[in-house]
Amino acid sequence: MLRNVSAVLAKLLPARVAYGFGEASNALTLLLFVLLARALGVDRYGVFAAIVAASAILQAVAELGLHTLLTRTVARTPDAAWHELRGALLRQALLIFPAPLLIYGYMLIAGIPADAHLAGVLIGASVWFRALKESVRGVCRGVGRFGLEAFFNWTERVGLLAAGIGVIALGGSLTAVGIVFFTVRAVDFAVFLATVRSQLRRPVRIERPREATLLAALPFAVSNLMWSMYYQVDTALLSALSTARDTGIYGALYRFVDLVQVLPRLLIVVAFPVMAVDWVQNRDRFHRLFRSLRSVVTCAGLPVLFVLAGWSGPIIQFAFGREYVEGARALSWIMLGNYFAFHSLLLVQASQAAGRERALAVGLTLTVALNVVLNLLLIPRLGFRGAALATALTEVTYASILGWIAWRAGVTPGFPFGPLEAAGALMLAAVALGADWLTTPASAGLLALAWLVLLLRLKPHRVLLRHPT
Repeated sequence: MLRNVSAVLAKLLPARVAYGFGEASNALTLLLFVLLARALGVDRYGVFAAIVAASAILQAVAELGLHTLLTRTVARTPDAAWHELRGALLRQALLIFPAPLLIYGYMLIAGIPADAHLAGVLIGASVWFRALKESVRGVCRGVGRFGLEAFFNWTERVGLLAAGIGVIALGGSLTAVGIVFFTVRAVDFAVFLATVRSQLRRPVRIERPREATLLAALPFAVSNLMWSMYYQVDTALLSALSTARDTGIYGALYRFVDLVQVLPRLLIVVAFPVMAVDWVQNRDRFHRLFRSLRSVVTCAGLPVLFVLAGWSGPIIQFAFGREYVEGARALSWIMLGNYFAFHSLLLVQASQAAGRERALAVGLTLTVALNVVLNLLLIPRLGFRGAALATALTEVTYASILGWIAWRAGVTPGFPFGPLEAAGALMLAAVALGADWLTTPASAGLLALAWLVLLLRLKPHRVLLRHPT
C-alpha cells in the first residue's frame, strides 16, 4: 500500500509543487519544538537545543557531501542508481559508531548535565539515519521522484510530532525524547530505503567503478559542513560559553528562522533552472529576471519579517510562553539579519547559475570564521543577545561579500541592491533598534498599503512562472 501511495504522489506532484509540499512539513518541526519548549521549560529546552544544534553539525559531516553528487551521477546514468546508492550508504555506515561518541564528547565539553547524556547520545545516533536518508533523497532527485521524496519528508516529521506529543502527555523526560528521535528516524529510513529500492530500475551487475566517491564528494562535503556550522554553531557555543537558560531562549528564537527561510527558497529555487539557462543563452534576460526576483523577494519577505520584528514579544509569548519573552529584542535583530539572508540566497543561486562556485565557497568559509569569532567575543558578555547580534552582523557581512562576488563576475546588473531593498533594510533596522512608532496601527496600515501597491506593480506570478517582459 505504501508503495502505491508514494507512486501516485510521484506522478501527481511535479517537481515544483513537490518541493513546496516537502518544505511545508517544516511547520510540523516548529510545532514539535514549540511543544517541547513549553513542556521542558527554558533550562531543559536549552539543553535539548544545544544537543540538536551539535547533532545538525554532525549530520553534515556524516552526509559526506554524497547526496548532491548522487543526484548528478544518477541523473546521468539512471541504471546505476542502486549501484551508486549502495556504495554511498556503505561508506556512511562507517560513521555509525563515531557519531554518538562525538556528541558525548561535545556534551562533556559544553557542561551538559549527566542526566541528559543518554538523550544526547540517542539524538546524535539518530542523525546518522538522517544522513543516510539524505543519500536516498539525492537518488530520488536524480531519477525525478520528487513526490516520493516529499512524501517521506512528511512521514518523518509526522512520526516525530505524534510520538513527541505522546511523550509530553505522559510527562516524559529528555531520555524519552531521545528514544523517540532515534526510533522514528531509524524506522523512517528503513521504510524509505525499501520503497526507493523497489521503485528503482531493476539493478543489473555493473562492473564500472562508482562515480560517487569520497574524493569526488569532498567539495560538496566542505560546503555542506560550512552551511551547517553557519546556522548551528551559535547555539552549540551558547551551551559552552553561557547558561542553559540563554541557550533555551535562543533555541526558541531560531525556530522562527527555520520557518521564515522556507519563503525565499520556494521563490528562488523554482527560478534557478531558468537562470542557469539564461546565463548562457541570453544575458540581458538573466539580468532582468534577477532584478525582478530581487524585488519579489523583498516584497514577499518584508511583511513577514516586519511582523516578527515589530511584534516579537506577543508572538514569542503565544508560541513558546512567558518564559521566553525576554528574547523579544533579540528576535528583532535576528529578523533583520534574515532580510539580508533572503537576498544572500538569491545571490548564491544567481552566482551558481553563472558557475562561480569556488568564489562562493571561499566567501562562505570566511563568513563562518567571522561568525565563530563574533560568537566567541559576544556570547560571554551578552549571552543569547550576543549570539543574536552575531547572527545579524554575520548575515549583513555575508550579503555584502556575495554582492561583491556577483558584481565582480557581472552576475548582477550594476549594484547588487536597489533602492527598494535599501528602504526595506532601513525600515527593519529601525524596528530592530526600537522605533516603536513604526508598529502603531496607523504606520502599519500605511506600510501595508504601500506593500500592496508594490506587489500589484511587480506582478510576482509573472516573475515566478515565466520571464519578465
